[in-house]
Amino acid sequence: MQAYLQAKGAQRKKKHDLGGGGKDVNIYITEDIKKQIALFVEKRNKEEAAIKKHEEEQSAKDPKKKEVKKINWKDFLKLKNIPVEEKKPEEKKVEQVVPKPVKQIVKKVENVDVEVKSSRLQLDVEQEGYIFFMDIVAYSKKTTEEQKKACKDLGTIIKSTMQFKTANALEKLIILPTGDGMVLGFFTYLEDALNCAVTVAKAVKNRPDLQMRMGVHCGNVIPMEDINGNLNISGDGINYAQRVMDAGESNHLLVSSNVMLKYDRPSYVLVNDLGDVVVKHGVVMHLYSLHGSDFGNKEFPSTRVKKAEPKTT
Repeated sequence: MQAYLQAKGAQRKKKHDLGGGGKDVNIYITEDIKKQIALFVEKRNKEEAAIKKHEEEQSAKDPKKKEVKKINWKDFLKLKNIPVEEKKPEEKKVEQVVPKPVKQIVKKVENVDVEVKSSRLQLDVEQEGYIFFMDIVAYSKKTTEEQKKACKDLGTIIKSTMQFKTANALEKLIILPTGDGMVLGFFTYLEDALNCAVTVAKAVKNRPDLQMRMGVHCGNVIPMEDINGNLNISGDGINYAQRVMDAGESNHLLVSSNVMLKYDRPSYVLVNDLGDVVVKHGVVMHLYSLHGSDFGNKEFPSTRVKKAEPKTT
């Protein structure tokens, strides 16, 4: 009905705007339309009266309540059990946000070429190894607790070095505890064994409770499994490494001539040529002592070895 009246009003306004001598246009409403209007008004009055009655009943139940909660048309119809058609809200289209691919963080190991990273350590095959041999000075004179602490501290120092972490991650390292020391067999680069040795030498320089003698040698060895299934090293390379180490006194870091021929020595590493010395089993080896401002011992280890007599022609 309301829409009908609005349409008629619009039609009247249109006629008035188009002209008509300034006179209003009369609208004639039929009897049927009048009846429809009367019925609409009567229905609306009844609904308003019912709402008012409902509000009065609610107020009578709770006279102390000052404010009466008014209800809207939908709530009133629900009270009379009259179905209410509610428009469903339009579902908003949620755009799926495609997450950007997370960049994989690849832990890169510096100074390790493709051949070293891709190849695995071959067992039972003679190959060049870089052996770092170390021994705790006066280990047998320490108490059981002191021995335990010394071994634990040494292990912590070695595990903290980058060379240990790199070679161990690449499965190119064999670790051999010796009771009063340790052997690290590197199968990556000579510099790994030497840089690891220098790092350890710096860490124990001012540790009177952890004085070390150390030696590095490179030569042919055979990685293998022992009777217990553990990795081990055999061959002349490890035997000579032990002799190099055994020649040193406290804080000595000794290397063989094989190492010096291949070592790209940095400027902070100084070298003292000890010459030919007689090591274990009367073997003569040419040894060098590596040292610096904060590591090593440049003095000749006179309490451990003697200089070899010059060869006569």
